Amino acid sequence: MPYDHPNYLVRQEAPMGEIGGANQAYAKFMRFQKFRLKRVFYEVTTAGTSAANNTQVINHIAGTVTTALGTMTAGTSAAQSQIQSAILNREVQSGDVIQLNQGADVTGKGVVSYEFETLPDSVQTA
Repeated sequence: MPYDHPNYLVRQEAPMGEIGGANQAYAKFMRFQKFRLKRVFYEVTTAGTSAANNTQVINHIAGTVTTALGTMTAGTSAAQSQIQSAILNREVQSGDVIQLNQGADVTGKGVVSYEFETLPDSVQTA
């Protein structure tokens, strides 16, 4: 893909589907090209029952190192409520994984989407 291709010039989204269930890792996202994670979006599909325990932790996994990038708290927000992370601007290398770790609330569920931009010095394929 040439560096003046529109994919290098615009932000993109990766919808990840619904997540839910206590203390689990969900919405694992990996690309073969280096990218910058801009923001994470979460839309509640089932309200949680605990304001404190329905938190989503955004993790960056590089090899064996896991770094928490931030949190989003859905709490007891009603279905169709939208929660978004702060602007992250996290550079993610090829093969690194971004995932959400759901808190201890058993009931809360939501749909996840990652906003990112491909970086021009990414590894190119033929």
